[in-house]
Parts: sequence; C-alpha cells; structure tokens
Amino acid sequence: MSEVFHDFQVHHLYLCALVIFICFATILIAMTIDLIAGIQKAKELHVARTSTGLKKTCDKAKKYFPTFGIASLMDVATCVISPFPMFAIAWTVYLLLCEFKSIREKAYEKAEIRKQDRTMQVILENKDEIAKAVVEIMKEERKKGGDNEDN
Repeated sequence: MSEVFHDFQVHHLYLCALVIFICFATILIAMTIDLIAGIQKAKELHVARTSTGLKKTCDKAKKYFPTFGIASLMDVATCVISPFPMFAIAWTVYLLLCEFKSIREKAYEKAEIRKQDRTMQVILENKDEIAKAVVEIMKEERKKGGDNEDN
C-alpha cells in the first residue's frame, strides 16, 4: 500500500506541484513586465511615477493570487482524476492574456482614457449646472418654436 502511495506521490503530486509553481512564476514574471512597461509609458507621457501608481501592481497581486491559490487547491484535490493542474493552467493563461493586453496598450491610448476619465469627472461634478443649462435651452427653444407656429 505504501508503494502505491509513494508511486502516486512521485507521478502525480510532484508533477502537479511543479506545474503549479511554473504557473505561479509565470504570473509573477508577467506582472513584473507589466510594471516595467507601465513605468516606461508613464515616462513617455511625462506622468509622475508615484507610490499610488506602483501600488496598483500590489492591488493586482491581491486579486490574482488568492484566485490562483484556490485554483491550485482544486487541482490538488482533483489530481487523482487529472494528471495536470488544469484550473491553475487555465487561470494562468487568462491572466497572461490580460497582462499581454495591458502591456500592448499604447501610451497614447492610456492618455486618451485618462482624458475621458477627467471629462467624465467634470461632468459628474457639474451635473446640476449642466441640467439647469439644458432646461434653460429647452425653454428658449419652446418659446422660439411657439413663435414660429403662430406665423
């Protein structure tokens, strides 16, 4: 019986652990590359590189790794059925695609996104004034429209 368990350990658990470690390292490397690319894009746009911007990588790690840990535990639990940790591999592939897209975003695209963000913030901050202006314009148009109907 111990020989069967030892054989299972060698063939399944060690392989599963190795693949999970490779997935973990791959995610870590992809996040590092994205961090470096983000710093370079900030330099291109002449945006200050603050600790707030760098903390985004930590926030990303807080989102990525707990889910990766759960996927890894699911793989360990199912290693009797599947020789490869499919859940961890699937999560790693998804994260790599997200990181690849983030790295490939051009600096000018990020600048446009920031510009749109600022525009929306101004609109939201001044929504009451904008609403009042729209109401005034509508009242003026009704008056003009009423005058034209009489002629």
